[in-house]
Amino acid sequence: MKVRFIIMLILLLMISSLRADVYMKQRVSQDAFQMMGQSQPAEASINEIWITADRVRTDRGTLTMIIDMKTNTLTTLDHTEKTVTEMSLDISKAMMGGRSDASAEDMEGMQQMMQSMMQMKMTVQPTGEKQKIGQWNCQKYLQTLETVMGDLTTEIWASEEIKVDMDVYQKFAMAMMAQQPGMAGSLENMMVEMKKVKGVTVLQKSSNQIMGSNVKSTSELLEVKEQNFSSDLFTIPAGYKKKSLTDH
Repeated sequence: MKVRFIIMLILLLMISSLRADVYMKQRVSQDAFQMMGQSQPAEASINEIWITADRVRTDRGTLTMIIDMKTNTLTTLDHTEKTVTEMSLDISKAMMGGRSDASAEDMEGMQQMMQSMMQMKMTVQPTGEKQKIGQWNCQKYLQTLETVMGDLTTEIWASEEIKVDMDVYQKFAMAMMAQQPGMAGSLENMMVEMKKVKGVTVLQKSSNQIMGSNVKSTSELLEVKEQNFSSDLFTIPAGYKKKSLTDH
């Protein structure tokens, strides 16, 4: 859950400068690492992302993730198993497994734990360094995100040559992160710091310390364009079976 939340947060911060109805293609890679005695192999993939005013779809390999702000849910489609899994974007509710029998004490305890877990502090430092990456001239920024789960350090290369509306998705990212318990105190700081990044993120290299393990990942923007999307893009295909988060 912790790793998944960090991945979601990175995605939201990367798209927070884009407007509605935007298509993106990224090359994403993650180095091999060990955590809790288990080895995770290196991964590399091409991600496709479709962004609208209230929904985001991300395709990576055989998995699709759909974030829906109207229903406050994250839906994951496994196209190999033809299954669909839903979880609340309120992480405390998601960790309770959607239980309807959870007591008020259980929920309060989970809220308090999540408040502690979600406390974050972000700093962004412009370096003045410039470099052409792909087809875009970029500037370098160093971003540090301090959390109780570990520190996330990200090297960001952003370009002002990609002409998109810079306001809509800052509001989207703020609304998304505001759903999480304990984020209210961190949110204003994070959005102020993110505004220091001028333009759209083209390349980012992250190094994340989680439970004593160093998890490194890289995301590079390959393509970005504005286009109109069909609502079918966010529809669950026929014949997919609903799966619980606790199913194996």
